[in-house]
Order: sequence, then C-alpha cells, then structure tokens
Amino acid sequence: MEEEQFKHLEEAHRKLQDQFKLNKEEWERGKSALLEEISLLQASLDSKTRILEDVQKRLEMCNQALAHEETRRKFLEVEVSEFKSRYEHVFSQCQQERSKFESLTVQRDEEIAKLRNSLGTKHTSAKEMEIRIAHLEQENQELRESLKELQESQIRNPGATSLTKLRNKLRGLEQETQLELERCHSMIEVLSEEISIVFTIFKSEFLEAFSKKSDPKPEVELCDKMDDRISVLATQLEMKDCELRNVLLELEHEHEQVEILMKRVRSLELTAQRQNNMEEELQQQKRCSRSRLCINFT
Repeated sequence: MEEEQFKHLEEAHRKLQDQFKLNKEEWERGKSALLEEISLLQASLDSKTRILEDVQKRLEMCNQALAHEETRRKFLEVEVSEFKSRYEHVFSQCQQERSKFESLTVQRDEEIAKLRNSLGTKHTSAKEMEIRIAHLEQENQELRESLKELQESQIRNPGATSLTKLRNKLRGLEQETQLELERCHSMIEVLSEEISIVFTIFKSEFLEAFSKKSDPKPEVELCDKMDDRISVLATQLEMKDCELRNVLLELEHEHEQVEILMKRVRSLELTAQRQNNMEEELQQQKRCSRSRLCINFT
C-alpha cells in the first residue's frame, strides 16, 4: 500500500514537475513576448517623443515668427497711419492751392478783360485825339496862310482897321489853336504813359502770379516720395502674405488701406497734371495778351 501510494506520489510529483516546466516555458515565452512588446512600445514612445520635441521646437519657432511679424505689422500699421495723415494733409494743401489757383485765374481773366476794355477805350481816345490834332493843325495852317494874306493886304492898305481886327482875331485863334494843340499833345502823352504803366503793372503781377505756380511744388515731390515708399511697403506686405498666409491674415485690412492711399496718390498726380495744363493755358493766354497789346499799340 505504501509503495503504491509512494508511486502515486512520485507520479503526481512528475506530473507537477512536467506541468511546472510547461508553465515555466509558457511563462518564459510570455515574458519574451512582453519584453519584445515593451521594447517596441519604448521605441515607439521614443520616436513619438522626438517627433513631439520637433513639433514643439517648430511651434516655438512659429510663435517667435508670429510675434516678430505681429510687431512688424504694428510698426507698418503705424507707418501707414502716418503716411495716411501726411497724404490727407498734402491732399488738403493741394486742394487749397488748386482753389487759390482757380480763383487767381478767374481774377486775372477779369483783370485782363478790364485792361482790354480800358486799353481799347484809351486807344479809341488816342485815335480821336490824333484826328483832332490833325484837323487843328490843318486849321492852324489855313489860319497862318490867311494871316499871311492879311498881312500882305495890310501892307498894301495900311488904313484898313477891319483887317487889323481880323488879324488880331486870327492871332487869337492861332494862339487858342496852339494851346489846344499843346493840350492834345499833353493828353496823348499822359494816355501813353498811363497805358504803359498799366501794362507794366499787369505784366509784373501776371509774371509774379505765374512764377509762384511755375516752379515744382514741394508737395508734389513729397507725393512722389510717398508713392515710392508706399510701393515698397505694399511689396513687403505681399511677400509676407505669400510666405505666412495663415499667420498674417490680419494684414489684408492694412493692404486695402495701402491700395486706397495709392489711389489718392494717383488722384494727386492727376491734380498736379491738371494744374500744369492750366499753367500752360495761362502761358498761352499771356502770349496772346502780349501779341494783342502789341497790335493795339501799333
């Protein structure tokens, strides 16, 4: 009984050992599988950690670039605001200068019309005086001839008192005619001097007004400089918009403002061109006025 029981125990012990070996082998295989899986997970974790670190570095770089571009955007916004205020000031000055120029042109046209009328009236008066002088000279010549005939008749007939009276009358008429002739000459000289003075004053005022508008304006030069600066700023904004489209979306508003300023610059340039055209027309009117005045004097 004891032997059988011992055999059963040995057999059970062997079975337990075999089961232990099988369990140990299975545990070793599970352990190896777990170690391999742990190694794979560790490798994956290391790879993802490196990727995360790279992403963090890129994110930091993007944040730095974003902060830099935000600072530059604010700086450009301040510059654009300053240029906008300067453009508005220059545009206002150009409008004021244009209004002054138009007012001065209207005033000069009125003065030209008045001077033309005055010169025409004085020219007509001068012609009438010349005709009257010629008529008086002719009468004076006739009176001199009559006086000469009367003097000869008096020599032939010294007792004729009527001839003496007539001679005295003729002398009085001659003196009166001479005085009238001198007065007419004086009037013509005064009219000539007055016409010359009026023309000189008109010429000096006209040249002075024109010289103020003939030189290039500092505002136009400033507009050109601002135009170049705005073009550079617009180019920079477009380049930054292409490179960092997702980061600099807010610059679209500033870009639109720059476009508006460019339109104002072109408008100012057109205004300056119109002013130059008006100056050329003013020069042409001046030449025409001079030629007409020369014709009137001749």
